[in-house]
Amino acid sequence: MPLMPKDAQITDLPPEIIFGLTVSYLSHTDVVRLIQTCRFLRHSLNDSDALWAAMTYKRFGVNYIEEGGDWKRACFDVAKMKKLCPHLSEIGARVKRERLEQYRTYCESVKPIKCSDKYCDNTAPDLWMCMTKECSSIGCGRTKAKHGLYHYESVPSHRIAIKINTLEMWCYVCNKWLGQKGTSHTAECERVDQASNSGNSLQELAKFNEKRHKERNMNQVKEGDKMYFVADAFLEEWTQFLLGNKMPGSSVDNSSLILPPNHWDLVGLPAGLDNGLPLVHPGIVPFHNFGLVSEATWNYLVEEYGGGPTLSEANIPLNSVMYEPLLRMMEIAKQRIIDFYKHDGDNGDESEGDIE
Repeated sequence: MPLMPKDAQITDLPPEIIFGLTVSYLSHTDVVRLIQTCRFLRHSLNDSDALWAAMTYKRFGVNYIEEGGDWKRACFDVAKMKKLCPHLSEIGARVKRERLEQYRTYCESVKPIKCSDKYCDNTAPDLWMCMTKECSSIGCGRTKAKHGLYHYESVPSHRIAIKINTLEMWCYVCNKWLGQKGTSHTAECERVDQASNSGNSLQELAKFNEKRHKERNMNQVKEGDKMYFVADAFLEEWTQFLLGNKMPGSSVDNSSLILPPNHWDLVGLPAGLDNGLPLVHPGIVPFHNFGLVSEATWNYLVEEYGGGPTLSEANIPLNSVMYEPLLRMMEIAKQRIIDFYKHDGDNGDESEGDIE
């Protein structure tokens, strides 16, 4: 006896059966053709986040997108989806919550968090916890004895680790930060916060991680961009924040990069620059006394962190022999930065290099 009448149509099936058949047997392009030819299915499938999430996972092996993102759009955005780490999809929500709860336990403990290696005394902040279910090995990072990396090399299936003090994840296979998708979701943070009497807020931590993720992807420099000086002391502090080793630092202080007015006559400019701007010291060296950032990055740093003064190529006299070495070094430094971002963009990698 047939299970359905001979004249039965696919639209007579329960929605969950239609969903299962669609995901199991059709490609993403087949689904588009299907909803274009059937009005009934157009209404039930076209705007279904569950369907397009399943089709995206089927196509790319990725089960997450940025919060508020469109699953249907993601399913067809090959360039963007291929930049996402497929290994993060192996980590379930329960494992993430367990790591959050472990983090909370560590915060409330009087004992310092240490590397799992019995011969290693390294402690936070440069510690990484394995995200593989029922493992949670803790290893120090590459700035220390590299036990986190050695754990992955000894067990290659343990691909993802989470930084103890920031809850950001790193994929050893993709060799990059996993950005905001590596942090806990806000709801998970709230649940763990509410279950604890500690003053440490995971929601606050998530906010700083969002700030880190935004600032790591700044300073994209192109040919012809105007470059701005940033004192090395601030850049070192800022870099430590981006690496997750400390909280945001102090304001930008470029005063050490300025030539005092009583020394202007030593460079043949007793009256200073015609534009009235302060003179940059001719003896400063790129990557030692200062770094170079784009105009957009400089404006962000001043607005976010405060400080100054603003120093750019406009603060250098172009006709003074005293400044020729500095100008040559700046051109080399600028080209190095441009080449770095050009290479970084080609790889589609949002990491800061071998950070973990």
